Amino acid sequence: MNGGRISSLFLSLITISYLVLGIQQFRKLGGYQFLNSFQITTFHWLKIDNRFYNAYFVPVGSYSGGEGEFWVTQSSSVFPILEEKIFYKHAVLWNFSLGEWDGQEIDQEKIVRDYLQTEILDKKQGN
Repeated sequence: MNGGRISSLFLSLITISYLVLGIQQFRKLGGYQFLNSFQITTFHWLKIDNRFYNAYFVPVGSYSGGEGEFWVTQSSSVFPILEEKIFYKHAVLWNFSLGEWDGQEIDQEKIVRDYLQTEILDKKQGN
């Protein structure tokens, strides 16, 4: 009887903890990228070193001095709908929505993976 009450209390504490952590993550994010998917023309999902990343690209036109906006979020493996923006650039000089360039097929996932590794992860680690 006492063991059942303890397990119920423990389960309640875990549930409340997950709710509090989830609310804190939502507040910390600022923008809810997964809800604003109508304007996004390119989305890439990557797994690097057992971490999950989402890369987004929205073309902004020629007035901005680049091809479009590009940002990367890191997702939780436990609750992947929560994302933390780790990189944002208003005007990138590459169009991540192209399928081919100069008659050649483009592997955009490889380009995004290399960009993520060199521009974000290596700089974060201080390399």
